[in-house]
Amino acid sequence: MGCRGYPYPLALVAIRVKATHQLSGALDNFRALVARRCLDWDHGTGTWIERPTSNPASLFRVALQAPFNPRRQRDDQIDQDLLADWHEFCRSKQLHCNRVLDQDGTTLREARAEIAAAGRASPRHDGRKWGVVIDRPEGLIVDHISPRNSWDFNLRRTYTEKPHAWIVPFNDEENDFREARRVLRRPGYEGDITLTEELSLPGLTNAGIVWREATRRFHEAEHRPDVIEVTQDGLLRAATRGDKVALNHYVLRHTQQVGRVRSVSDQLVELNNLITLSEGASYVLRFRVYESRPPHMLPDTIGQSLVRPVPTTPGETVLLTMTGTGPGPAADDIVHCGIMGEDSFDLVVTNIEATTDQCAIVRAVATADIIDELTDATVIPAWDGRIGAEIAENTTTPSAPRFAGISSAPAGAEDAGAELIPAKRG
Repeated sequence: MGCRGYPYPLALVAIRVKATHQLSGALDNFRALVARRCLDWDHGTGTWIERPTSNPASLFRVALQAPFNPRRQRDDQIDQDLLADWHEFCRSKQLHCNRVLDQDGTTLREARAEIAAAGRASPRHDGRKWGVVIDRPEGLIVDHISPRNSWDFNLRRTYTEKPHAWIVPFNDEENDFREARRVLRRPGYEGDITLTEELSLPGLTNAGIVWREATRRFHEAEHRPDVIEVTQDGLLRAATRGDKVALNHYVLRHTQQVGRVRSVSDQLVELNNLITLSEGASYVLRFRVYESRPPHMLPDTIGQSLVRPVPTTPGETVLLTMTGTGPGPAADDIVHCGIMGEDSFDLVVTNIEATTDQCAIVRAVATADIIDELTDATVIPAWDGRIGAEIAENTTTPSAPRFAGISSAPAGAEDAGAELIPAKRG
């Protein structure tokens, strides 16, 4: 009666079992394979339709709008275009989420985070709508960071002994979702496996995808070892969590320099501080340009990050002449100067923390696009679920047998009473 009084739909199961000598009375438990029917993005029609799905993007929307959520979100409170884009990303990478959320104490926030993690993402609310931050290469540089617009630069790296292998438990979808595990050797490690750590990948049930995503964790630890922090003035930021930024800082590379534009005359840029150019190196200027829009349109607050080469005149100077064609910086703009290809570091913002004095602490890690390249190139070994490695086939010719003796008896007789004749050597 208590269940019937619940105002929202429930999943109820009724079972009729014939009593036999093997089964009588009440069932203690039973197993069933079920699927969630919900709104799922359809690639062909470009619409949301109701059907069973395991795509993390669709299940993330369920977590936001399902009846079990006491604070269900309306359609206009969800960035559906972003979820559709994420759905296509998960579909192309074969990312999925198959899990029963029956753990005691699991909060809705934790459930959303687990669903998003299965699709290489993390939940985000931008103040207006729910969405996600997808961990994938981005082309647009949203902001520039340098000593001219930040302070309290800090780089933090944790030095740990890397495990030789992951032990990844998962529910194998090819074996009725029974518990299994994969032992994954760290890429590049060739020695004996003596140091292991358990890696949890909730929701992933395909053995091949488990292998690939676990390999990705090794690449992330290898190519994103540092967390960089800077403090900037003001709470409003052009870059938010998940955005790509360009960092120019002399602490990381002494050839990286920054200046503020005093004036611009055609291709000649005058800075308010000296820039040192070294002989034999090719230098560039990096700056931002913004689109001119009519008054009735919102102004362009992000712009584009552009690079223009400058000829090298060894020594210190405040005058730089841009070569080639294209837009240039405006007066009072901050410009990055450095060796071509090394003028800035590409970072992705992981967190922005507001301070009590109306400033913001920006934390970021390397974009490391090579992580996705290495992940896509991962060679996934075959999976059969058996414990241990397969024994290699022995193709060597066996040695000739050596007879120790010969036992003989009349045809049709039993072995009893047979005579053993020792074999002669030589």
